[in-house]
Amino acid sequence: MRIAPMSRWLLFGFIGILLTSSTAYGQAPHIGGKWEMELVGWMDRDPVQLSGDGTLHVDIVHYTDPVTLNVNLKAESSMAREGGPVLQMDQAYVDYMAREYDLRLGKQRVNWGTAVGFNPTDVINPIDITDPMNDKLASWAIKGQYYWGPSMELTGVYLPFFHPSVDAIPGNPNIKVLSPSEHGGDGEWAVKLGGKGIKGMDLSVMYFSGWERMPSLRMTPKGPQGYYRAVSTVGADFATAIGDLGLWAEVALTTPGEGDAYTNWAVGGDYGLPNGLKIAGQFFRQGSLGVDRDYIMLGLEQELSVIYRWKLGTVYDLDSGDYLFNPEVGVSLADGAELTFGWKNVGYEQNNPAVKNLMSQMESKLYVGLTMNF
Repeated sequence: MRIAPMSRWLLFGFIGILLTSSTAYGQAPHIGGKWEMELVGWMDRDPVQLSGDGTLHVDIVHYTDPVTLNVNLKAESSMAREGGPVLQMDQAYVDYMAREYDLRLGKQRVNWGTAVGFNPTDVINPIDITDPMNDKLASWAIKGQYYWGPSMELTGVYLPFFHPSVDAIPGNPNIKVLSPSEHGGDGEWAVKLGGKGIKGMDLSVMYFSGWERMPSLRMTPKGPQGYYRAVSTVGADFATAIGDLGLWAEVALTTPGEGDAYTNWAVGGDYGLPNGLKIAGQFFRQGSLGVDRDYIMLGLEQELSVIYRWKLGTVYDLDSGDYLFNPEVGVSLADGAELTFGWKNVGYEQNNPAVKNLMSQMESKLYVGLTMNF
């Protein structure tokens, strides 16, 4: 098994902390996780191309009051690639929990916002461009939360190292991209003030100062150059429930140091029917790609029995007509083991490179997967 260079010494350090603390306090860490295997047929490639991947997730939690150490390891392997799996440290952080405040230090995800799938105020971590609708990439950060009574909390986040979604200009990999540290950039920071259960609503306001996660292109005397624009983002979100109907809204205004400001916002709701069918719908406006895009999102999910479940996710671009259609069926083989069959159908005009939307980053595929939890 190979260990990614950035993770090697950090991994050894966290293992040393676990061994030392277990010896000192006589407590063993809790270890759990899951094993995922997926076979994929990429339908947009000619001829159709097969690929297969396996991922082992190992979650280690060690609690010593008032400190908790959390380490999430991920070992990835490809059925078509020679050699063993590559071990990476997905998340690794220490929690310190006091009476009125919490501190978290390390590699982590900071999830903000109330919308589903795409959160305008969730700007701390970079998007995984290989799967924009999945978890974002973890970043090194310091997060603190201070609690005012049972309903109010103030959160502050500082990121000492810039972490982009991509480090190259899409379609122009030979153009050099400058990181913020190469032109005087410093760390990023964000604050959020939130309240829960205030007259039946959860709401918050936030502010972020940092850089965009996708590079922009500019002309210099030496030719084209990629760089990351400095930005400040202010946003707000709320969520409430009326009976079985859940409602939410979220908005973020981003002002770059160069160029025009843009707004991302979302509004939606979900409802659970007596037969167990869950329905969620959302309108999403994306202005961060230079041209405003309007999307309608719809999700359906139902558990037919203890063994079977199905779900359907759709995204439709109201401006271009591009769409994503993703039905999936799951079968429980045993406790903690599930077999899934799915089809991700992406309707995207590949002959029109001027269209940049969520679907332009995806490919159509048929897939079958097996997940085992332990």
